[in-house]
Amino acid sequence: ASAAHVPGVTKPAILPQDTPAHRACAKLQRGVNLGNHWEAPPGGWGITYTVEDIDLIAKEGFDHIRVPVAWHYHLADGKISPKLLAELEPVLRRALDRGLTVIVNWHHFEDLCREPEKHRAAFAAGWSVIATHFKTWRPSLYLELLNEPNGPLDHEMLTTVHAEGIAAIRK
Repeated sequence: ASAAHVPGVTKPAILPQDTPAHRACAKLQRGVNLGNHWEAPPGGWGITYTVEDIDLIAKEGFDHIRVPVAWHYHLADGKISPKLLAELEPVLRRALDRGLTVIVNWHHFEDLCREPEKHRAAFAAGWSVIATHFKTWRPSLYLELLNEPNGPLDHEMLTTVHAEGIAAIRK
């Protein structure tokens, strides 16, 4: 069997099998998504996670956690909300201390998806702040650019937005 061919779609180039991305992904075998807390709008959805949760996750043999965050609610004046960091950092640190890989992503940035041109600078600036904050953390903390892009944030625009986000992270 082979994958469907969609008319008008150009097949992407196949990368070598031993890139840094392949090696990073090879570490991710069995993970837990810590959803419905830090990506919730202000006021939350009633879900919380603690360092004790991380201890249980590690004890059960998981090797990574994914941590969705709605950063757009927690960034202001070039800084991350201290309240968010007070909740988030102990959990991330415990996961790293327990040998878990941590994937932190940007979740539910619907304004960017609806109006990419209007919000793409804020997205890149946000990643600059986030990356600067976590710059000295262990390399087993991964940054996932954006969860579930949709709407006008189509492939062409998303490629541009991703490139700007990556540049901001690497600067």
